[in-house]
Amino acid sequence: MPRTWSAVLARTGVRTGDGRILSEGGGASRSLPLPIMWQEKTDDGHSGSVVVARMETLRISEGMVTATGSMLTDVPYKVIEELEAGVIGPSVDLDDIEYVMDENENIVLTQWRVAGATLVAVPAFADVSLTLDP
Repeated sequence: MPRTWSAVLARTGVRTGDGRILSEGGGASRSLPLPIMWQEKTDDGHSGSVVVARMETLRISEGMVTATGSMLTDVPYKVIEELEAGVIGPSVDLDDIEYVMDENENIVLTQWRVAGATLVAVPAFADVSLTLDP
């Protein structure tokens, strides 16, 4: 039986470390399920990532983008180990983006759609996580 998980993928209205903000009312999702990928080695963007899980639910409300799903059956053990150690987290993959620059030179995404997420060593949002269920 596949292992299940729950996650906070992103925050709305909160500035990322690189100056992006997801607007509260601008978010949507592609049709579920969506991929959860894993980037074993840091590279540009999410280059070299492989699919390790499926996102089965997605909710955008109360300042958060949350999701649940299940791991694939052939996921490398290293992914599980890194998740349990808390050294990787989700970086949301977006498409259908429209944005403006605000007065502080932040990129405010006024329209965005979740297309998946990638587990990386340094997620854009500092306070996100994907937690495996017992």
